[in-house]
Amino acid sequence: MSEQPQNQIPANQPIPPPPVPAPPVYYTPPEPKPPRVYTKPEMWLLLGALAIGILLDRLFIRSVVCYGLFWLAYLAVFTFFMWPKLRQHKLLLLLEAGCILLCIWPIFFSQHEYAAFLCLSLPWGLMLLTQATALDVKPMEIWVAFVGLLMGWFVKPFSAIPHFFAILSRMGNKRKGLWQVVAGIFIGALLLTVIVPLLWQADQVFSFYLNRIFADFNIGTFFFHLFISVLFTMLFYSFLWNARFGENKKAAALPPGGGDVIITAIAVGVLLFVYVLFSVIQFAYLFAGAGLPEGMTYSEYARSGFWQLVAVCAINFAIFGWCQRLCKPHKVISGMMAGLLGATAVMLASALIRMGLYLQAYGMTWLRLLSLWFTLFLAAMLLFCITKMLWPKLPLISLAAGVLIAWFILLGYASPDRIIVEYNISRLDMAAGERFSPEDRMFHGNLSADALPSLVDYCRATGDDAMIALLRERLAQMEAPDNLSTRQAYAVLEEYLNA
Repeated sequence: MSEQPQNQIPANQPIPPPPVPAPPVYYTPPEPKPPRVYTKPEMWLLLGALAIGILLDRLFIRSVVCYGLFWLAYLAVFTFFMWPKLRQHKLLLLLEAGCILLCIWPIFFSQHEYAAFLCLSLPWGLMLLTQATALDVKPMEIWVAFVGLLMGWFVKPFSAIPHFFAILSRMGNKRKGLWQVVAGIFIGALLLTVIVPLLWQADQVFSFYLNRIFADFNIGTFFFHLFISVLFTMLFYSFLWNARFGENKKAAALPPGGGDVIITAIAVGVLLFVYVLFSVIQFAYLFAGAGLPEGMTYSEYARSGFWQLVAVCAINFAIFGWCQRLCKPHKVISGMMAGLLGATAVMLASALIRMGLYLQAYGMTWLRLLSLWFTLFLAAMLLFCITKMLWPKLPLISLAAGVLIAWFILLGYASPDRIIVEYNISRLDMAAGERFSPEDRMFHGNLSADALPSLVDYCRATGDDAMIALLRERLAQMEAPDNLSTRQAYAVLEEYLNA
């Protein structure tokens, strides 16, 4: 009997139908997202940014007083839009109060070097305030604040620029009329700042007629200022929009301590050995009053190493912070840190004694006053570090930053130039007829208006004719008073010299 093939269908079974081909699959594009609906605060922020942009163009580089007023206007816009977040943090309110004091300082004082420091430091303080408010930074989140500062300078002013143009184009969706006119003028002005200068340089006939139409009007200057105002309006809108309405994600915190105890102990131990030798020399020559090497005076000895000591103290505090953050708690590390702080205390005492000797020999200047001020801040840092060892939860860096800002504000409001003059006058034996040397007269006569009332008191007490002649020259050179310090100095000089 022959076998039936395996693929042959038996006669009693029906033939299955052929397979139905699958229908073709066509690409279906995703549904477009509905346009973003902007809120009223986002629209009003545009007006605030416009005010900041215009004020920056008009005030920023005009004078130190105008510079402070510009940042005061920025603080007003910032506070108006960030108040719901800002009012929840008392420390941030204190930081804002400090920024306000720095903004109004130029209204009351005129010290030139401090004004330069203020112009450099004030934007950083405002950036810290803005980013700490936006990110809701806690005192212990130092890394978050640091990353926020970097993002605030290099990312936030640019990342929301598309929202700037989007809100201009959609401003009239809900309300016709005024908003559309404002948006149209704004976009048209933005285009004119680019197109008109190009056409002006591209065609001589076009530039000829423009110059005739605007004979008494500098069109190049006008469009330059317009461009600056529009550009910074856009940047400040992006920056503040990110702070108020953007997704402000905190950076990941640094991992907890994992540093090797042995490596850290050996490295710090080598430093402590050198510090012990240094301390022996300090106790022998500076603290105990042993004689210096031949040919060296105490003033030269004080002058030679002050800044180096301050730098070493700052490095020691950095090492202390690194060990506290990245090293595991251990008795050996704690002992090393105690020795490091003890050596730092010796160095700070040495630096202060050196500065005292230097001031006795040469008198006070702005750089010496700043050095003394910074050394006292480092002494406060030493106390904070000791407290940190006893209470590990202390936010050391946040506390140090707050004290540094407060100490800087106090230095400015103490009137540095007046301190310099009054200290140098106190060194004179006026009863014995001692007066300023010609170099001292020239130095004090060139100080800011803050020092002039004290110099008038010196002239009244001594009758120094050479100093009086310098004050007469200073009065003749004084321009219209631009702040209260200059106004007071002008009135005092005019009353004394014209009496």
